[in-house]
Amino acid sequence: MAPADVEGCLADPWRFHDVVFSVPVYRAYLQRNALIHLVFRDTFEGASSQGVKEKIAQAFPQDVTDPSAHLDRQRWEIRPALTPRYGPGFTAYDYDRSSCAPARTGRSPSSSI
Repeated sequence: MAPADVEGCLADPWRFHDVVFSVPVYRAYLQRNALIHLVFRDTFEGASSQGVKEKIAQAFPQDVTDPSAHLDRQRWEIRPALTPRYGPGFTAYDYDRSSCAPARTGRSPSSSI
């Protein structure tokens, strides 16, 4: 990758995301998701599991304009709709998607997913 392309990827979270997910590997989603989150925390969820991201998208379809979009883009659309209810610093593990009620009860993260 040319230096200008590297700089561009490090300046644009969605370009970085697209490069990371363009590598033709059909595994390592956990590592890819962790990498995009570590580099762009304000854009990508800390949820590294594809399954968690799928559950989030399925729980809030009314907040997604393009259901065929990548899960990260769907999650990017869902977050602003949930922020007024859960606060700006909430994570994928801070709410119970089955009832949309806050799950900050000390339960393990997997209990609400």
